[in-house]
Amino acid sequence: MKKNRLGSAEVGSCICYGLMALLQVGWLAVLLTAQLVPPVWVTLMVYCVALALFLLGQTLRVVQLLGSDVPVIQGCAKPIVAAAGRTAGGLVRGAGRGGGLRLAVADAEGQPCHLRTSEKRTQNMTMIETKDLTFAYPAEEGKRSEPALRGVSLGIEKGSFVVVLGHNGSGKSTLAKHMNAVLLPSGGAVYVEGMDTRDQAVLLEIRRRVGMVFQNPDNQIVANVVEEDVAFAPENLGVPPQEIRRRVDDALEAVGMSDFARHAPHLLSGGQKQRVAIAGVIAMEPECIVLDEATAMLDPHGRREVLDTIHRLNRERGMTVVLITHHMAEAEEADRVIVMNDGEAAMDGTPREIFAQVERLHELGLAAPDTVELMQRLNRQGEHLPLTAITVEECADALYRRFGAEGK
Repeated sequence: MKKNRLGSAEVGSCICYGLMALLQVGWLAVLLTAQLVPPVWVTLMVYCVALALFLLGQTLRVVQLLGSDVPVIQGCAKPIVAAAGRTAGGLVRGAGRGGGLRLAVADAEGQPCHLRTSEKRTQNMTMIETKDLTFAYPAEEGKRSEPALRGVSLGIEKGSFVVVLGHNGSGKSTLAKHMNAVLLPSGGAVYVEGMDTRDQAVLLEIRRRVGMVFQNPDNQIVANVVEEDVAFAPENLGVPPQEIRRRVDDALEAVGMSDFARHAPHLLSGGQKQRVAIAGVIAMEPECIVLDEATAMLDPHGRREVLDTIHRLNRERGMTVVLITHHMAEAEEADRVIVMNDGEAAMDGTPREIFAQVERLHELGLAAPDTVELMQRLNRQGEHLPLTAITVEECADALYRRFGAEGK
């Protein structure tokens, strides 16, 4: 990008403003000291000259801005203005309010160009990519800082439903916070559709594309009416009122909360509040949602509500979902499961591949789903049941085929 320079256009604009100021001060002195009132035509002429100087200065200033202030990126043609995201300067709910404007650029077809040519590194189908990601929280005084993440290299494909499992302290939430730049790498790199999260120039666009929902729904509500809370982010972006109305209605319908649009959020259940939080993210129209243990504080009914919602968004809208959880059953319908342990990706595969490795899960301090644990116990008694039967229906079917016909 070009840096701001004090070019000839800016010098010219400064001279014009200076002459205009001198002319006005001089004319004011004449009016105060003169014995006679100057003719009207003289006064008009003075003000016309001052106006001409002002307009010339403004014109030169615009020329200077277009020449040096707008980032120049190879392959991009016209400047556009993009607004900041939801709270914390981006799409981060429950992390404090904030916002602003930034300059971006678009290509000839109007599509944003957020990357320098050297940074266009990620394939079209990759939503999030980590390369040797390392991170350590600041250590307390007198203590040594231990890495929370150790060389994690992953790729999250667009449109996929990925579950990240792990015991407390395994690094799963730290990994999640890197996916939309809430945290920045101590080493390695994180890319969101090719955009480096350490690049401040694309930070807001990263947070627009990757929304995040946190654990406690009460910490994510920022308004006294449901629909006003959902509208908060688009309003910060400067979205036109008609478009805000459309987005709010669409987001509430997507999470099944249209009937509660005028309700007070504090009167809702935990599951309903979390669905409102998800709607607030959807109103930003992101391409990916990261849920950091968003079901941890919910009862089974509320958990089911949230899970049904995010599965529907993934299935019907093709939205990429990354679910951080320690509930094994929540991973049964995922496309992919990643198991974190001691800051590393210890296991990575489909749910059936991961849950079939019961002993390995036990070594990592985790339990397989109840259905798989049951199969494993029966196998220890001499049976030969498939550990890939992870759902209740599959488990019941396998048990019936093995024992039903024999009347055991």
